[in-house]
Amino acid sequence: MSFKPTNKVVYGAPVCLSLIFNAEGKCTCYTGGYVMDRRLGNTQGLGAMFGVIAAIGGPVLKPGSLIYTLLSLPGTVGSVLYGLFNVVTLGLFFKPMVSSKVH
Repeated sequence: MSFKPTNKVVYGAPVCLSLIFNAEGKCTCYTGGYVMDRRLGNTQGLGAMFGVIAAIGGPVLKPGSLIYTLLSLPGTVGSVLYGLFNVVTLGLFFKPMVSSKVH
């Protein structure tokens, strides 16, 4: 996915992140982009790259939208729709699941 320059300034909402370090002091896990106050900034309440894309006028999935709602359905229906959407969008909207096991 690529975007033409917009010269728009991105004012991100405050986000929470976490880091996990191993015994050697190397970061083994990074999580971030979890918005703490979606009323602030111009990212439409979104964090990480979703917020940046929203702020420059790009397409993003929004909570409450039809696609978001369908992908949130529980059980088999939601899993099938999730998989189909991920294939159709070439995986651009979802990051792979990461094991919570500490190394």
